[in-house]
Amino acid sequence: MDTQIYEQSPTTSKSLPFNFYTFTEKDREEAHSLVSSLYEKFKEK
Repeated sequence: MDTQIYEQSPTTSKSLPFNFYTFTEKDREEAHSLVSSLYEKFKEK
C-alpha cells in the first residue's frame, strides 16, 4: 500500500505544477472569473 502511494506520488506532483503553469490565458481568465463568482456568492451569505 505504502509503495503504491510512493510510486504514484512523484507522477502526480510532477503533472500538477506542469498543468498549472501551462494554462493558457483563456484558462486563467475562466478560472479567475469562476473564483470571483464563487467569492461573490460567499460574501452574500
